Amino acid sequence: MFNQEILFLSILNLVLFVGLISLLGYLVIRKFIEIKHQNQLADVKNKLQPSVINYLLEGYFGNSFTFKKRVYLQAMEELFVNYAEVLTEEKVKMHILDFADHHFKHIYVKNLSSRRWSTRMNTLYYIEELGMESLIPTMLNRMDHRKTSQTEKVQMLRILATFQHPKIVEYVSEFNFMSDSDYKGILLKLNHQLLDLLFLNYHQHNAQLKYALLDVIYITSNLQYIHLVEDIFKHSIGEERIRSYKALVKLGYAQDINKFIPLVHSMVWEERMLTAKLLGTVKEQQYLPALRELLRDPIWWVRTQAGHAIASYPNSTEILQDVVQTEQDQFAKDLALEWLQKGVKNENARNHLE
Repeated sequence: MFNQEILFLSILNLVLFVGLISLLGYLVIRKFIEIKHQNQLADVKNKLQPSVINYLLEGYFGNSFTFKKRVYLQAMEELFVNYAEVLTEEKVKMHILDFADHHFKHIYVKNLSSRRWSTRMNTLYYIEELGMESLIPTMLNRMDHRKTSQTEKVQMLRILATFQHPKIVEYVSEFNFMSDSDYKGILLKLNHQLLDLLFLNYHQHNAQLKYALLDVIYITSNLQYIHLVEDIFKHSIGEERIRSYKALVKLGYAQDINKFIPLVHSMVWEERMLTAKLLGTVKEQQYLPALRELLRDPIWWVRTQAGHAIASYPNSTEILQDVVQTEQDQFAKDLALEWLQKGVKNENARNHLE
């Protein structure tokens, strides 16, 4: 019995050893093949590069071009994508697009129906980089396919947004699986006409799309939507209210600043912080009491923003000195001293430069 157990363990160890050796051999061979392919790809790219440059400048290859091997297609794709990213001249882009439509289009149509997800995604990447608008009908057919992944749909939406395709409004409004960054990456590509259509139905959108639309206003500082943002802020709660307020502060404009003063006592610390930032943009003396009150806030972010707002006033040194001398709250005194020290350092630096 004991000998049988030893024999069993020996056989098991041998099987595991052979398995590990086989796996190691497979990985080594695969790495060797990959390195060989990359070296071959680099050689082909070096060989084709002079002809590609000539084509981009003149629109002519000199000889009829055929893909001798798969590596030639990959080399041409990478060369054209690299040049498309750095060359902005319209003539060059047209030459790239003409070549892609003639040589790549039928391959990409087939690739978009591939069973391999990586093949489909790589193809979508090349379509976007090469600007192949002619493949939009094919992508629209794939959009509702049951095997099309969410990642593919996001990439397709990026392409539709690049070409300002009207279907983008329908899809962006319909899909609810995208992240903040997905939405913003798409929305920031859209022109005013398409954005207007999305804002027109703002209240029917899902929460993530609403947040992204508000962030787009924040990023672009587009005053066109100021009244809409004020209305959203007035009637919203939670994250939507904070993002709308953030956009208002970034725009630096509000019809009535005084209606925001009560937010100095808001239960939401982000609103108090944004109020300090808003008051810092107007720099009016009448709002100094509110800013001094925010200097005493228990939240560090709020105090810091209030200090930054006061420091932006023309007479900030006098204000901060008064805070140090008269304020009872230690938080406020410490922050005022900190900003005064920063002011002294900045003044010394300016004097040194002069």
